[in-house]
Amino acid sequence: MTIILNSEIIDELKTNKIINLNKKYQKNSSDYNFFITPNIGFKLYNVKISDISINHIVFEYSKKDYLNLFVFLKKVNEHIIDLYKNSDSYESKTIYNLFVDKQDSFTIRCHLPHNKFKYFITNYENNIEKIFNLPKKYSTIDEVYIDIRNLWIKNEKVGFNLELKETRFI
Repeated sequence: MTIILNSEIIDELKTNKIINLNKKYQKNSSDYNFFITPNIGFKLYNVKISDISINHIVFEYSKKDYLNLFVFLKKVNEHIIDLYKNSDSYESKTIYNLFVDKQDSFTIRCHLPHNKFKYFITNYENNIEKIFNLPKKYSTIDEVYIDIRNLWIKNEKVGFNLELKETRFI
C-alpha cells in the first residue's frame, strides 16, 4: 500500500519517525539504492508536460500559480534527504532534489515504467480505463499519481527515482 502525501501527512510521518530508508545493493555493482518504506507518493493536478521521451516525462509548474505545491515538494525533499543524511551510510555527495528549481517555475522528472513500449501506467480517460500512450509535449494532464520509488546512489551523486503510476484525463 502506498501513502499519498499531503502537508499534514508528511509532518505526521516525520514526527512519528514512520518513514525509513532500506539500503539495497544493485546487481553486479557496488552502487546501491535506498528504498523508502512505507511506499509514498503524491497526486498532482493540471500538469503541463514540458518534455517527454520513451523513458521519462517532465512536468512543469509556475511558481506564481503553484507556490503551495512548491513549498510542499520542498518539505518532502528536505525530510527524505534528512533521513539519508542521518543514515549509517551517509557520505558527502552531490544531492539532486525531488524537483528542479528554476527562476519562475519548477519541474518534476518521472520515469515511465515500460517493457518494449508497453507502459505499466494506469490511464483513465473520462473515468474509463484505457491503454497509456505517450501524451504530446506541452499538453496538459488533469491528474497524475507519482510514486517516490527510491534514492539512487551512484559515484558521487544521490538522486530521487520518481515513477509515474497513473494519469487521468477528464
